[in-house]
Amino acid sequence: TDVTAYHTEYPLINTTIGVTNTIHLKIYENQGPSNIKMVRIGVGIEEPGKPMNSAEGQMQVMFERTGSEINEIKLVDPNNILANVTGHTHIAACNPQEVLPECLHLAVHYTHREAPIHHAMMIVSSDNEGNSKSFYLNDGYDVIGKSMNPDPVTLVAASSSGHPHYPEKRGTVELTRTDKDNNIWTDEFGFEWQLDQFGFKLISYVPYEHKHAGSEGILSGYDRDHPKFKELMQSEHDKAYIILKDLYDKLYRSHNPLK
Repeated sequence: TDVTAYHTEYPLINTTIGVTNTIHLKIYENQGPSNIKMVRIGVGIEEPGKPMNSAEGQMQVMFERTGSEINEIKLVDPNNILANVTGHTHIAACNPQEVLPECLHLAVHYTHREAPIHHAMMIVSSDNEGNSKSFYLNDGYDVIGKSMNPDPVTLVAASSSGHPHYPEKRGTVELTRTDKDNNIWTDEFGFEWQLDQFGFKLISYVPYEHKHAGSEGILSGYDRDHPKFKELMQSEHDKAYIILKDLYDKLYRSHNPLK
């Protein structure tokens, strides 16, 4: 309560898969740096205000009980998006122009194996009495590059497709995630599924030949919730415009022959 909190603008920055990133933190505790128990750094926070347990990846730096040396660094990283986490500390003045008060200066180095979906970052510092303070980097950073992790694979019931012409009616279908941002998965037939809070649903019907009433047909399209639905609608609109314009021009010429 005796420390003034300042807000500093940190615009969105970019980093790359596999490149070492370093976070420099300067932490003040009114009973001295040795009273700092832990610092948690969460990446992939959906938005400022969300709790630390919503982070896609979390680095927990624990300190020695009677000093400021790092005792342990733990990862809470269920999707394996972080790697090569190390850190070091030293005690120095909080303000270079003053001898006191002293702050704990912490540097954490890490790399990304995979980009988190969300950009915001959260930092929480805690002392030995259980007090804590939270900060958010609202814009955070964007991670660029191809994931170093294999694409996740899962199984779903074929009957859950809900489509009358789906190739498989029984058993399970293997899905591989192909779009992390939109949670889109592709099956062995090339059909696309999307995972939401209700489970998997089939959202695209890729072209394939099938028998219907003794004739060959083509089935294709996108569910209206699919990210490409608007793109498809615009494409079909453009095609229809060209066809209608051509018909109009032919009809106009047939009724208004040149003399």
